[in-house]
Amino acid sequence: MYPNQPVSFNAVSIGLHSEIHEIINRDLSAREFRLQKAEDLSQLGGIIKQGIPDVLYVAADDRRFDPFALSLKLARAGVVVLMISVAPTRELLVKAARHGAMDFLVSPLQPSLAGLKTEQALIKKGKKPPNEGLGTKIDFGSARTPYEKMKVVVKNINELLALPFAVVKIIRLCNDPNASAKDLELPVKSDPAIAAMIMRRANSAAFGSTGRATSIQRAVLRIGMRATRNIASSFSVFKLFEKEEKSFGFNRIWFWQHSLASGICAQALATILKYPQPEDAFLAGLLHDIGKMVLDDFLNEEFDKAIRIANTDGVPMRMAENSIFQTTHAYIGSKLAQAWGFPSAIAEGIGQHHLYQKLAETGSGFSLGAIVCMANQMSKAIQAGSGGDYIVERESSSLWNRVPKDLSWRKILGGVLDELNAYTEVLEVPPEKFRLELPASKGGKAGVFLPGAGHFGPILRIALEHKGLEPVFFSTLEKRDGLTLVIGDLSSVRSREELADLQKGISSIHEKAIVIPPFNEKDTPLNLDFFWLESQLKHFHSPSVI
Repeated sequence: MYPNQPVSFNAVSIGLHSEIHEIINRDLSAREFRLQKAEDLSQLGGIIKQGIPDVLYVAADDRRFDPFALSLKLARAGVVVLMISVAPTRELLVKAARHGAMDFLVSPLQPSLAGLKTEQALIKKGKKPPNEGLGTKIDFGSARTPYEKMKVVVKNINELLALPFAVVKIIRLCNDPNASAKDLELPVKSDPAIAAMIMRRANSAAFGSTGRATSIQRAVLRIGMRATRNIASSFSVFKLFEKEEKSFGFNRIWFWQHSLASGICAQALATILKYPQPEDAFLAGLLHDIGKMVLDDFLNEEFDKAIRIANTDGVPMRMAENSIFQTTHAYIGSKLAQAWGFPSAIAEGIGQHHLYQKLAETGSGFSLGAIVCMANQMSKAIQAGSGGDYIVERESSSLWNRVPKDLSWRKILGGVLDELNAYTEVLEVPPEKFRLELPASKGGKAGVFLPGAGHFGPILRIALEHKGLEPVFFSTLEKRDGLTLVIGDLSSVRSREELADLQKGISSIHEKAIVIPPFNEKDTPLNLDFFWLESQLKHFHSPSVI
């Protein structure tokens, strides 16, 4: 596949300051690169006529051209694109990943970083062989395809990702109906970090009115055995995986934020919907995407391809994973939960959280899988981190339509965010400052037009309440006073003629209108993308609220 002799790579920079260009040039000089500089699209076009480059460095902050459109166009032509910015925001990083960039550099550049990231990107793109000694942590034997390799990982998952003995003992005791808080005291004490976190949780504001717990046994009695298991498990799982990003577009800090938020949302929903074990819902929500970390750690090259498919094609991560591995993170996560000895209900909740049709057939109640599914989407609606995509799939709408309509979501969200911030402090993860808060006051009213049975009404309510906007739902196109903006959920519309008429009608009742379309130009049904919605709300509404 690769020639034996050293390979020369052609690289081009566009829009970069001369100093930055020269730093990259020096960094690449010993790596068999030829770097050219283009000031604008015209010069770049002239260079490309001589041959499509292997690598393109793009200034993400340049206003003379659209760096993202350029990135996507050349990425689709097989070019490795790296974007550069002085102060990249989360929005900029997500946008870069969605437009085909394989990594991001922050200016001023650290010595050798450009060369290192370029080499890593070329390896992932298949343009350069991996360095000897670097590579997988596992012997795949005769396995060659991503599916075969995934089966090897699943088979050996308990050896690859073993929990500490103290945590295994805690999980076993919590599964034993005859065990007591006293039985947990010894295994908790054996891990000082876990013991400290359990004491901190027991003496937190949530339990402040009952006096201080001064022993492990009393702390376990106060917070409960399942909550003790959850803290020990959460802390240990966080420590199992490195925090350093391995795949651009899958930020591990954002991942843990999303996972923790999903766990807390799951516990809140379980309480509201009268699921008998809310603490199990927390753990299933926390671990619902853990299969992604397994893929990122042990099948990084293949997982990186799935991430790029999800970003550039705008599809959910599960679909991109299935196109590569013939399975998804949900299946792998359920197998890991089984290997760790968690109750079968937790493993099933993790494994089923994307099986929308099956979840909708569970009768009048809500299974743990259904609760985890909704918690995952609720976490996306409040923009708490990211599990790799920001998409809520329309197939899940039947679950939300069964949730009581009279819930006070602002109050629920207040409790969720308080708990999220408390857990962040207790677990000391993620390692950067992370707090989410509701706006102190309402920021106006947002009209939500739902013709027929729109798919996203309930989850839109949560997103808008989180932004401090009071949602006002209506199903007829009439002028309404006092609205800050209008959102049209047209996801249930079936024809282009009806779509055109409704878009025109929505625009006529308010100048600030956001339309959620039912399908794309290829008539493929579309889901709700909360990253897209966030950008739309920022465009139409006050930044102080967003």
